[in-house]
Amino acid sequence: MSIIFTPIKVTGMPGYQRHWLIMALFFGTSFLVLWSNYTKFKLGGITFLESTILFCTFICTFQPIIASWSAVIGLLVMAFGNAEKSVYPYFDAKGPLPELRSRTALTIFMRNEDPSSIFDRLLAMHNSLSQIGRLQHFRFVLLSDTTHPDVMCMEDKGFARIKDNLGIGTYQSPFYRRRSKNIGYKGGNMYDYAENHSKGDEFFVPLDSDSVMSGDMLVRIVSSMERYPQIGLLQPAFIGMPSVSAFSRLTQFGSRYYLPVNYLGLSWWANDCALFWGHNAIIRTRVFREHCKLPILSGKPPLGGHIMSHDIVETMFIRRAGYECRLLPIITESYETFPPTLIEAMNRQNRWFQGDMQYFFLLKEPGLKLINRFQVCRILSKSLSPIAWLVMTLAFNIKSRLENPDATGVGVSVFSQWFIVRIFPRIAAILAIAAISSEIKRYGGIFRFVISVLLEHLFVSIVSMAATVSMTVFFCGLLRGKSIKWDAQNRDRLGLSWRHTFRVFWVENLIGLGIIWLTITQDTSHRLLALAISLFLLVPVTVLTASPRFSCIVTRLRLFTTPDENPVSPLLSRLVAPEIVAISKAKAVEKALQ
Repeated sequence: MSIIFTPIKVTGMPGYQRHWLIMALFFGTSFLVLWSNYTKFKLGGITFLESTILFCTFICTFQPIIASWSAVIGLLVMAFGNAEKSVYPYFDAKGPLPELRSRTALTIFMRNEDPSSIFDRLLAMHNSLSQIGRLQHFRFVLLSDTTHPDVMCMEDKGFARIKDNLGIGTYQSPFYRRRSKNIGYKGGNMYDYAENHSKGDEFFVPLDSDSVMSGDMLVRIVSSMERYPQIGLLQPAFIGMPSVSAFSRLTQFGSRYYLPVNYLGLSWWANDCALFWGHNAIIRTRVFREHCKLPILSGKPPLGGHIMSHDIVETMFIRRAGYECRLLPIITESYETFPPTLIEAMNRQNRWFQGDMQYFFLLKEPGLKLINRFQVCRILSKSLSPIAWLVMTLAFNIKSRLENPDATGVGVSVFSQWFIVRIFPRIAAILAIAAISSEIKRYGGIFRFVISVLLEHLFVSIVSMAATVSMTVFFCGLLRGKSIKWDAQNRDRLGLSWRHTFRVFWVENLIGLGIIWLTITQDTSHRLLALAISLFLLVPVTVLTASPRFSCIVTRLRLFTTPDENPVSPLLSRLVAPEIVAISKAKAVEKALQ
């Protein structure tokens, strides 16, 4: 049964009107895109290939249209609004550090990874809370799903080593437990904590193995939860920790400049129905325990059985129970690490894709709000869009040969529409940063920022086309019952051999050869040729961006610099690579001498 609270008061348009507005903007824009294409096809009737192209266009443009309107809204709020009152009136980012009266567990989830860096991050958070005098309101809970005996041994020894230090000043001694059966993936681990080990914890903060949050940030989000009982879940935006990996730096840079304006717009329209991203959030423990036991889906894994991507389901269950779910869209000291190589990033993307494919049941789950179902459709379309893009490309080429030689011109029009709505959010983000000269300096100056943006766009263009093939291959494997393992992740190791990389991407290279053969023997479009080039570049780009030597050059040139390494915060000074800290200190000295 849902609990009825008075909604948090925001200035401007009420929350439910924002929900209707974003849906109206989406369907209106999508209709215009589809209608413009339909009018080009309708002469002589719509064929099967044309219907396929229109359907794939809808799937491919779903997320970009939403992102574009989020960017527009974010720019409008920045220029003319007051985000502190219209978007996040529940959070005080600038006032004095509040006193607390509650207890919060910092829960970190571990699985088959070297725990030494995990323990370093926990100690850094402990030290941060100690410096501001709020340790007595927190405790540390380590929840392991490790199955490898050697990692188990490292966890046991490491916890014994830091247990006393980690328990100083907290309201309860650190707690460590390892499940004998890893039922339900991470979602099962989280619910096991809430059901069996959460006594006395009013709130809990789920943290991944690579997560870290500052004491100031933790205290302020706990204070928000204390002052607003309507909030069941509060998800602060998190950013990547500064890295020396060329691949990590590149992807973190793109994410970092994209975040402020786009997340502001997203938070504005999502309002009280924002989504949970799985970690670096704060959750009301009792609400989670009572409403977030995940169902076991019908059918066999990977599409049935236990739910892999738990976060979206949990946030919708919390909202169904009557509690608000909020996204805090400002930059704070809430961090994660980005994958150090393209191979690791694609493995992560495949895990997310496999989890997303289980969300179809949410479309008919009783009690969910309409905006939540709309968000499920957005997530599904975002995951399926690479496959839809590839199908659409093939359909255009077949159509141009079999049905209409003039289809190439229509194809250019369709792909241009897709490109515009896809690139607009990034242009909006760049404009928002360029408007503030002090912010540009924190990205390394205008010259480095422009060069980094261009290189990042080139990299994304190459990889995203090749990823359409990789995702399609993985999707075909899912349909045959093949799934990716939920296991340890590479967080910081650099260096990939050509042989290993080619072994990973041999299917993509074989498909690239097939496309080249078609280009030579048949009259195919430039789009297929571009796809073939992207597939052939996949191996060298992967090896290059994972190279320690190349990464060192990129770091020394300060390419893909983000504000979070200029300067490095005290919280991260012992967690990031020494090279990053040294460059940050040298820059600070240079600034002081000016």
